[in-house]
Amino acid sequence: MSGALIGLSLAGPAWSVLAWPALLLWAMGIHGCQDRRQEVACLACGVWAWSGVGTVWVATAVQDASDARLLWQWLAMLVSVCHHSVCVMLPWMLVRWSKARDTTARQRLAAWAIALASGEAWRQWGWAGHGYASLADPLSAMPGAALPLSLVGGLGWSAIGCGAAAVAARALLSPDHRGPRRMAAVAAVLLPMLLTVPLRPPPTETRAHTDGWRVVALATHIDHGQASSRPGRDRQLAALDQAMQLAGAGQAVVTPESFFAEPPPQRAEGVWADLLQQVDTRGVTLLLGMPHALHDATGLRMVNTALQLAPGRASMYGKRRLVPGGEYLPWPSLMGWIDGQAFGRTLEGPSPAPEELVESLLVAGHATGVLICHEMSFALEAAERAANTEWLVVLSEDGWIDHPMYRQQMVALARLRAMETGLPVLRVANSGPTLLALPDGQVQRMLPLRGARIQPWPVGVPAGSTASFYARSAAPQWWLLALLPLARALPAAFGHRAAWRRGAPA
Repeated sequence: MSGALIGLSLAGPAWSVLAWPALLLWAMGIHGCQDRRQEVACLACGVWAWSGVGTVWVATAVQDASDARLLWQWLAMLVSVCHHSVCVMLPWMLVRWSKARDTTARQRLAAWAIALASGEAWRQWGWAGHGYASLADPLSAMPGAALPLSLVGGLGWSAIGCGAAAVAARALLSPDHRGPRRMAAVAAVLLPMLLTVPLRPPPTETRAHTDGWRVVALATHIDHGQASSRPGRDRQLAALDQAMQLAGAGQAVVTPESFFAEPPPQRAEGVWADLLQQVDTRGVTLLLGMPHALHDATGLRMVNTALQLAPGRASMYGKRRLVPGGEYLPWPSLMGWIDGQAFGRTLEGPSPAPEELVESLLVAGHATGVLICHEMSFALEAAERAANTEWLVVLSEDGWIDHPMYRQQMVALARLRAMETGLPVLRVANSGPTLLALPDGQVQRMLPLRGARIQPWPVGVPAGSTASFYARSAAPQWWLLALLPLARALPAAFGHRAAWRRGAPA
């Protein structure tokens, strides 16, 4: 039940209040376990419920309604849940292996907290990243979370939450705590809950800042099958022209991912020649989401990019983290055979961008870190882009998943990235939330589009932001959390340790 409550806490701001009591209930369950089998069951079932409720709904929300596609999505979700379980259970096994056969409740709670914190770190290594069903998402809704997030990030904040739940469960259930100590423990448990009880409405469009620079986000709600037609391209070009007029000289226009469905021509002619001339004449910078044909030693391949067109120059950022099952097949020698035999197709999507394309851009005179859609799920990717930039831009395509829980997670994730990196995060999406998340946790959100529409949204990006301490030290913090179970287990490897016996009393 505790894991399911954590999964539900990801459904939006009104549900985030469930995260802290769910962690506390889970810790109390671990405290009451009588042997290792009960401990394993409590931990594993909690992770399965958390990951399942938080992510498995994606399988039914994918817009491709074919039976084969639906089966493939269920398989991908099963792999994701198993990966989450492995990331938590392996650190737990290391910590518990280092303990004697007879453990105390405090040791069980410590192993539980370390396993969850380390598991959140190791999820960075997986295909789906750490952002989806992240424990930090609902915990970041707590008032005052911006300061600790700027120091330790979402991974560290999750570790603090798990540790606090373990300490609170120990204080509540320990027979040694009586009278004033138990009252203090109850107060420590209730205070975070009371702080998160006020149910804040979803972020709405608010007044733009006037002390920064102006950006026009070209939000869309279009079907790319229709957009690739001649009338569709004409509507996109007309909307782009309107956005450039709205932006003015020296400013930028940002589109969603895959705004144009086809790569630019090798030679600037026709429509592209006209577009480049408009950029030079108006002095506007464009950041266009579109594929790009890359010729290298391996031949011709397609890369998902954010192409920057500025007066007198052009550059691009390439997407490095692709969507498993949607843009590429992991382990193609094995998965390609399964995909072909089971579903009668072979997925040939874009390729990961080479390292030289994964660099920050200078957009309208401002150092800009770029992420494309799925990459926002990876905390280390976001921190790497933020380290030497002034703001982050996320180009997204949300048309594949039409589900309110997905949209809520995207809003929460953008808000989390803004608070932990200390930078404004502009998310520009097709068929999803377009918003500006600020380092203090506030969100300016464009009103949702209805019907087939393309709408420019002028937004003021506040100036003066610098990357947080966490953004500059994310990698060492990640290694600290990831290797903490190993550090706890190493002394036992060189010393006396009681044998692990199945069913031994705990």
